Amino acid sequence: MAAPESRSRRGDLRVSGQSQASAGQAGALRRTPVLKSALPLAFAAMLAGCGGAPAGSPASASVAARPSAPPAASTVAASAKPIAAASATASPAPSKPAASAAASTRPSPAKPGASAASPSPVTQTLAVPEAQMASSNLRPVNIAGHTINLPPGFTISLFAQNLRVPRFMAFDGSGNLAVAEDGANRVVLFKQQNGQLSATPNPLITGLSDPTSVAFYQDWIYVAEDRQVARYRYSNGSAADRQVVIPNLPAAIDHHTRTAVFGPDGALYLSIGSPCNVCAISDERYASIGRYNADGGGYSLFAKGLRNAVGLAFQPNSSVLWATVMGRDNLGDDTPWDLITTIRQGADYGWPRCYNDRQRDPQFGTQAGCGDIALPEVGIQAHSAPLGLAFYTGNQFPAEYRGDMFVGLHGSWNRSVPTGYKVVNAHFDGGRIVTVKDFATGWRPQGGGQVVQTPRGLGASGAWGRPVQPVVGPDGSLYLSDDFLGAIYRIAFSG
Repeated sequence: MAAPESRSRRGDLRVSGQSQASAGQAGALRRTPVLKSALPLAFAAMLAGCGGAPAGSPASASVAARPSAPPAASTVAASAKPIAAASATASPAPSKPAASAAASTRPSPAKPGASAASPSPVTQTLAVPEAQMASSNLRPVNIAGHTINLPPGFTISLFAQNLRVPRFMAFDGSGNLAVAEDGANRVVLFKQQNGQLSATPNPLITGLSDPTSVAFYQDWIYVAEDRQVARYRYSNGSAADRQVVIPNLPAAIDHHTRTAVFGPDGALYLSIGSPCNVCAISDERYASIGRYNADGGGYSLFAKGLRNAVGLAFQPNSSVLWATVMGRDNLGDDTPWDLITTIRQGADYGWPRCYNDRQRDPQFGTQAGCGDIALPEVGIQAHSAPLGLAFYTGNQFPAEYRGDMFVGLHGSWNRSVPTGYKVVNAHFDGGRIVTVKDFATGWRPQGGGQVVQTPRGLGASGAWGRPVQPVVGPDGSLYLSDDFLGAIYRIAFSG
């Protein structure tokens, strides 16, 4: 369902005449600002769609996206000089992948030319429609006047509330939790106190422009905003000395989220979504994952054809990069798949000309076909909108969950029967995902409950929450952000 000049299930902004056309002049376009501070928390999150958060910012910050102007300065430092600019077109030849240790919050410095390990090519995709995700093993648990269904022995509680569009999160080495609070244009920190994580958010960095992910590396915290990536000296729960390491990111037109993670090779991997639903692009950084040195230099195109790869994570003990990818709209309820997949260096994952298992796009498919397209590991129900993913590395959950992946499905916006609005568990065997099953459900609208278009954005009919990113805490619990309710949940196993 087309939605001119309003946001789609992924937080897309439909610009008339652009969503299906060339984006060669994308840098000249603007996102329409929305004053999130003037909206109720739930409505601000509704505008977030599924892969993005609402445009705009508090008036005092003056950080609405302006492609032709520099980003607003953070309040952490009075001035900051860019360290290195990312190349918009040139891509050095891919370096040879090198095996390395499992990922952590503070990877070792990168060796020259090193890169993430490259997984073996996929020969057959595991397709998992909605019906195959269903689990009869879930039991209802009451929370906030609602019911979430979890496996026996698991509990869920509201860890934090009254946040404004909380997106991606990361724990530091001391067990403090940093959260990119997109709706407030800031990063907040939940601190460890007396061996417990405090539920009080402490402003860490303010005055940002649509911050959607954070990452810790060595003595720095990195923040990915819509037009740049900056880092700050980080010590004892405080940030200072702002340095813009990757300035001048391409204009955030349809998908404004930028996800930054560090690999075990010490390199920064940055995903940037497409500027449209489906279109031709002239800036290779759109719909791709780029690789940078920790100081922002040394850019190379790591993988392309990824319409909106919001979730990124390195698999422990394998050095393999995984991503969640959202497929295009307007091809029906069940086409194309959304993806959970490994990312191979130099690979093309198809967008905009191909989707699913090498099927041609009806609008942008070419006579050359799709034989050169990398097959994804897993194709899940179309319009699920997978966002954050996390590998379970704790000891609290039962042993069968160790090494598994948890994925937040933000939920559909225009499917005739809503899908997503839950957390799924991807189980591995022999290094491959063999099942994807419901782990936490209950946020989804009941009955028809289609998310409807309104003049002011999206309205989720009946949905009371939308999962974003799960992260594993030092205590082995699973912390889950919800940008619709403005909350963070804690999922624990008590037996």
